[in-house]
Amino acid sequence: MVNRVGGFWTALAFLTRLPVPGGGKRLTPTATAFFPLVGALLGVFYAVAGRGVDRWAGSGPAAAVVLLLSFWLTGGLHLDGFADTVDGLHAPPHRSLEVMRDSRMGALGGAGLVLLLLLQYSLLARLLGRGEWEAIFLAPVVARLAMAQGAFLGSEARRDGLGRLLLAKVGGGSIVTAAVFGVLAAATAAYTGLVALVVGAVSTYLWGRSLQRRFGGLTGDNLGFLGETAGTLVLAVFAVLPGGWGRW
Repeated sequence: MVNRVGGFWTALAFLTRLPVPGGGKRLTPTATAFFPLVGALLGVFYAVAGRGVDRWAGSGPAAAVVLLLSFWLTGGLHLDGFADTVDGLHAPPHRSLEVMRDSRMGALGGAGLVLLLLLQYSLLARLLGRGEWEAIFLAPVVARLAMAQGAFLGSEARRDGLGRLLLAKVGGGSIVTAAVFGVLAAATAAYTGLVALVVGAVSTYLWGRSLQRRFGGLTGDNLGFLGETAGTLVLAVFAVLPGGWGRW
């Protein structure tokens, strides 16, 4: 039990800026089992904040608050990974890893990030206007599950960076535990939630294979890309499917 609690605190310290007892321990592959649980905690914050602001100022400002809260709680770590991956995908193959390692954001990475945030904002505004709080809660859960899935399926493209602590080192027990947390969270949104979970998992598998071939392995930036992509797809699934279809 102590190890399990420690794994949760480690995951919380890695994925968020929230204070944890002892400041969190060194990231270990077993901590990935709790990635979706951390996502659930973030999802509660986003849903509560979005609902409160929506009642006071409408769905547009509420969507902006959710995005700002997400950036503040996570430090924008996964967004940075998304932008770096976009830059790497548009670089010459032999320079891809070098470009992703560069702390400076390229023009294409910046453009991709802006487009991603605009898409997330529009989806959040639509969902908040329809009262689809389950989507706001579930998106960060599936996003963190996607990161665990990517770490389980991928191999490391380089020997430095945070990704090397997880890639090809996540055991079957950890990914099964993460998947169970993901399914339980998705079940709160009934059929739509389960569909969104499957869509996120399939997207992560396909993108993961594509990135693996492109870069000769995966990096921590790629895990952030997989998470942002899967989380956005969850919002898209809820936005497309009929509102009443997502309840048991």
